[in-house]
Amino acid sequence: MAVTVAPITLSGVTDACYTLSVSNGVPETVWTRTNVCANAYGDGAGSVSYVGTCDAAAGAALNTISLTLDALYDQNGEIATGSYQNPTASGALTQKITCLEGRDVAVDFDLTVMRMATQGFFDVAVTFEDIFCSAKFDCEDPAGDPILLLADDTGTRSPTAILALACTGGPGADTVLHMSNLVVSCPSRADLVIDPTGGPGNLSAAPSPVVPNATLFEAAVYRGVEQLGSYNKRYWNVALGLDDVTGCTLAATATASDGDFTDGWTPPGTTWPYIVFAAELDTCGRHQLNGGDGVVSTDYTGLAGIAFAAQFGAGGVTYDASWWDPAWRFQRVLDVAAGATPLTADSTFTFTFDHAALVAAGQSLASGDDVRLLRWNGAGFDELDRVALTGWDSGAVTLAFSPAAAIGANVTDSDYVLAYGNAAAGAPPADGRQVYWLWEDFDDGDFTTGNVWTANHGTWDVTGGYARLVNPSGSDSFEAGLYYPGGAAWTDYEVSMRIRDASTGGSSYPGPALRVANPATNATSLWWFEYYRATTQATMRPFVNNTDYSWSYNVALPAAFPSNAWVTTEYRVVGDRFWSWYEGSVLHDGVTAAVAHRIGAGSIALGAHNGYPTPQEFHYDDVRVWKHLPNPPTITLGAITAH
Repeated sequence: MAVTVAPITLSGVTDACYTLSVSNGVPETVWTRTNVCANAYGDGAGSVSYVGTCDAAAGAALNTISLTLDALYDQNGEIATGSYQNPTASGALTQKITCLEGRDVAVDFDLTVMRMATQGFFDVAVTFEDIFCSAKFDCEDPAGDPILLLADDTGTRSPTAILALACTGGPGADTVLHMSNLVVSCPSRADLVIDPTGGPGNLSAAPSPVVPNATLFEAAVYRGVEQLGSYNKRYWNVALGLDDVTGCTLAATATASDGDFTDGWTPPGTTWPYIVFAAELDTCGRHQLNGGDGVVSTDYTGLAGIAFAAQFGAGGVTYDASWWDPAWRFQRVLDVAAGATPLTADSTFTFTFDHAALVAAGQSLASGDDVRLLRWNGAGFDELDRVALTGWDSGAVTLAFSPAAAIGANVTDSDYVLAYGNAAAGAPPADGRQVYWLWEDFDDGDFTTGNVWTANHGTWDVTGGYARLVNPSGSDSFEAGLYYPGGAAWTDYEVSMRIRDASTGGSSYPGPALRVANPATNATSLWWFEYYRATTQATMRPFVNNTDYSWSYNVALPAAFPSNAWVTTEYRVVGDRFWSWYEGSVLHDGVTAAVAHRIGAGSIALGAHNGYPTPQEFHYDDVRVWKHLPNPPTITLGAITAH
C-alpha cells in the first residue's frame, strides 16, 4: 500500500508532519506511525510518500487509511497552530481501500491549508495556496447605526444587510469566485432563495423577481474586477433590504480558486477551504471573517468535495447547470453500482436514508414532499417518480425508483441525484406504476382505470380502497379470481401485498396465485399460496392443466391467520424455485418445485377457496410486483452539497 500526500502550497512552509494509521475491516488497528514528516519522507514542503502494509485477509480486506496533520514548519520553526486552520483538527481524514495481497494500492491525500493573511480588503483575510480572501456580513455601520443603502417602495433608503466577498490570486493568477445561493429562512414562511448571478443592480427589476416580498423589500448584486498590478482581484457583494425579518436567518457559502472548478465542484480528494455565512437577520451587527461570533467563518470540505451554484471569473458570471433548481437547497449524488449482472431499465431499485436528521436540521419537510429523485441526461435533469415504502420523518426512510437507463455489469452510474430543501415544494411525482411492474392500491375505484384487471371468477368489486371478493363458488377448489393479464410473460419476479379475510361463515382459505400461465376456469395452471383462516396452516398448492396437486408444500405460520385483520405477505419466484414470507417471517425458502408442478412463466391472480359456507369475504390491497434482481445494485449516497 502506497500513501501519497500532496505538497502544501502555502508560501514559506518548509516541512509538515503527519500521523498515519491503518485499520482493517474487523476493525483492528494494523499499524500507526507518528512523525511522518516531509523532510524525511517527501520534498520538505508538505509532500509525503510512505509505503506500508495493509490487511488482505478474508473478511478484513476493506482497510481504512487515516491521516492527521500534526504540525507545519517554516524557517523559524513550528508555525503557531492559531495562525492556520488545520483540516484534520476535528478528526482524521480517511479513505477506504480494498487491500490486495502482493500488490500495492495507491492512496492519495491532498490538503489545502488555510492561514491567516497579513493583508485584507475589508477587515480580516485568509490565504490558502496563493489565494487571498476577505469576507464580512454587516447590518450596521461603524457607528453602530443601521446601514441605509437600498430604497424601499417609498424611495426611502432603509435598513440593509451586506454580504461581501473579495479575493485575489497570486501574480498572473486567474481568480474565480464561487458562491452558493443565499437562502433566507423565516418562521411560517417558505424559504427565500437569492440567486447571486442576478443583476448587477436591483433584483426587483429582473424577470420573475423574488423581491419585493414580506421579508425583503429589495435585493441587489454587485460584482467587479480590479487589476492590482499583476494581481487579479474580484469582488462579489449582495445587499438585502430588510423588511420583516423577525426570527429570520441567512445561509450561504463561498470560496475562490485559480481557474474554474469542474461543474462547480471543489477538486475531488482535496480538503478545500470555504467561507460559511450564517446570520440572524433581526440581530446582526458587524461581522468580520473568523471574528469569533460564528456569523462569517471558514471551514474545509471533506475529501468528496462540495459544489457551488454560481461562479464569477474571466468568462463572466455563470450558474452551474449541474444544479437542478435553485429552489432546492441540497443535493446528494447517488452512485448506483451494478454487480456481475447487468441491470435493465425495467428494474426497481431501493435505498434507505436518514430523513429524520434532515428534518431536525431544517433541511427537509417532514412530509417528504421536497425530496426529489433526478437523473442527469447529459444536458439537464429528468425528474423520476419515487415512492416511499416507509413513513417519512424517520431515521430509515426507504425509497423505490426505476432507473432511467440500463446499467452494464460492474458499472457505476453516478448520474442520479437526491434533491431536497424546498419549503414550498408541492406534490412530488410518485406514481408507483412508473416504478414497479405492477403497483395497485385500488384507489381508482375500479378494475379498469390505470391497471386493467379481469374479474375472471367470482363476484368482485372495489370498496373502501381495496379489492373485495364475496362468496366464491365453483366445481374446482380454486380459480384465478381477479387476474392481471399484463404479466403473462413474467418469469422471475417478486410480489408484496396485504390480505384480509373478513369471512364469518365456516372455514375459509384466501391467498394469491403466481405464475398464472392459464387463468381459464376449469383449465387452470398456476401456483396458489393458500392460507387457512384461524389456524397456522399454509401451503403452496400447484394447479397444472387443471390438475390440483393439493397441499404439496406445507408450512406453519408464526401465528394463526387472523379474522378481519390485514396481514402482509411477500413472494418470489425464480426459475423452478419459490419463496414466501408472512408478516416478515420466512415460510418457503428457495423451495424447488417438483417436475410435475413446474410452470415457466405467468402473471398473478387474487382469489380464495371455492364453495365453503357463506358468508365469505376476502380483501386485497397494495399489490406490488417487481423484477427479481439476482444481484441488486449497491446504492451509495454521496456528500451533501448546498447551494
